[in-house]
Amino acid sequence: MESKYYQSRLPRISGTNYTEILAKARAIYRDLDIQTGHRNTYVRSEYFKKQKIFLKTYWDHFGDKRLSQRRQRIPYYAATIDLLKNTRVKPDELYEKEHHLYRFFGITKDGHKFVVQVKANRKNEKYHMSSFPPGHHR
Repeated sequence: MESKYYQSRLPRISGTNYTEILAKARAIYRDLDIQTGHRNTYVRSEYFKKQKIFLKTYWDHFGDKRLSQRRQRIPYYAATIDLLKNTRVKPDELYEKEHHLYRFFGITKDGHKFVVQVKANRKNEKYHMSSFPPGHHR
């Protein structure tokens, strides 16, 4: 099955080192946190008919990864937020016992492909779990 890609309006986050890129990604998150003004930061998704997708779970999952994996993943954060807000492209769907997993595919403005995973629990609450370049699962 051929996956369709969302063309993001944003490039990968640039910087001279991991710390600089991470600071830029955290600033994006902080701006969203200020906008939502809630305990659990979220974005509203076009694909899910303006339902909230909570973002904090991503940072918990991201922190569990090895440094080499974090370096590969964090540049895609801005494009990921753009995708979560604006995509209308149907994702791949995986069903598991406790949750439903959506896997969206995107391309940054500078031409790099990436994958975004969103998990829905039994209450149909959506959580951004992970973003990564193709070939790097979970």
